[in-house]
Amino acid sequence: MASSEETAKRRKVKHVRPNALFEQWITEWRDEAKEKGLQTAYTYNKALASLKLYPLPFKSGKECSLLKNFGAKLCSMLDKRIEEYKAANPDDTRFSSETSGLPKPSPTKKANSPKKRRAPAKKKQTQPEEDIVEDLETVSVQIAPGQVQVKLIVDCSETAAQKASQKMTAKELELQGIPYEVRDLNVGDFLWLAIAPDGTELVLPFIVERKRSDDLAHSIKGSRYHEQKMRLKMCGLNVIYLIEATKHHTALPQETLYQAQTNTNIVDKFCVHNTSNVKETVSYLATMTRVLQRKMNGKFIKSCGVDDGPEYSLSAQTLCLYSFKEFQQGSVKIENFTVREMFAQLLLQIQGTSVDSVCAVVEKFPTLAHMRGAFANCDSLSEKIGLLTVLQFGPSKRSLPYEVAKRIVHFFTVRDFEQIQ
Repeated sequence: MASSEETAKRRKVKHVRPNALFEQWITEWRDEAKEKGLQTAYTYNKALASLKLYPLPFKSGKECSLLKNFGAKLCSMLDKRIEEYKAANPDDTRFSSETSGLPKPSPTKKANSPKKRRAPAKKKQTQPEEDIVEDLETVSVQIAPGQVQVKLIVDCSETAAQKASQKMTAKELELQGIPYEVRDLNVGDFLWLAIAPDGTELVLPFIVERKRSDDLAHSIKGSRYHEQKMRLKMCGLNVIYLIEATKHHTALPQETLYQAQTNTNIVDKFCVHNTSNVKETVSYLATMTRVLQRKMNGKFIKSCGVDDGPEYSLSAQTLCLYSFKEFQQGSVKIENFTVREMFAQLLLQIQGTSVDSVCAVVEKFPTLAHMRGAFANCDSLSEKIGLLTVLQFGPSKRSLPYEVAKRIVHFFTVRDFEQIQ
């Protein structure tokens, strides 16, 4: 039997608000930014959320750089405030090296800032996630009517086939006289930017995912189909699913492709548009560009954070759009999924589910453990199914269908699937 002294040694120390002062200072800066109408208030909010999740105390602002949304500027501001605090409170030891929540480096290693993770080599990013530094001094941008320029952004291509298609696309765009730029987009193939006179780039509320018919068939057969749709859904823009016919043999019957298009339109609420070739695709993009330029010329446009409720109604006189940098940062392809994200991916594999319905499920049950815990408190199968059928999703607030809910319950509770009738 362990002695009371050994038990005390094993007891874990739980910190209640381990970085309370940091929280207080960042909250003050956020409130000041809100009063001045600065966009940085949104940045402070994100940093504050990251800080509250960290369970151990920091001794410096520099150590906070390992957290998401803590850029060099914010870390420097914290270090400066720490020095002021230590000068005013010399007896306070909370910022001494012994109280740090970071592991002490071994003698053979340099005691520098935490080692940054290498970005995956699969797809070169123009701005790696770890190098993104939040600009804490950006003032909200406003564009008066008639001062905006609309530019089409074309995603970089990787494979040889796509490069050939990209050259044809570029040639046709030049013939149409459409201003465009080739960049690396983290999601989608085309989107439009509203560019202010000072060069600030804001994302217009439309994104195009182009799929050749043969590529669509391969996506459906593989694992990319639902994952790509979820990322498009989560980017927050109105999605145009453009399907370009090809003469190549597809891996699926034409009827299956038609059904996939119908599901994409009705279930996922994407706008589906079909073209016969690259020339028709470019003609559609050119028309969209001209329409957006004409519409934007009469609008008052201002910048805002992605969570500040940007208005996407083109009938409104004022549009609130977020920056291209913020769009890129928020749509980086996930390499390491959280438990919640992995649970959502798993639910998407069940027949009858959609991105919207899965989002509703994980909103109520963030992980499988939450769902199984709720099921354990139910006395019957119908009661378990009822926990899911009451969930509503989509713009029309539809309820989760009974059969889909039943499949989910069976999938996660029945051990022998042959017993299911």
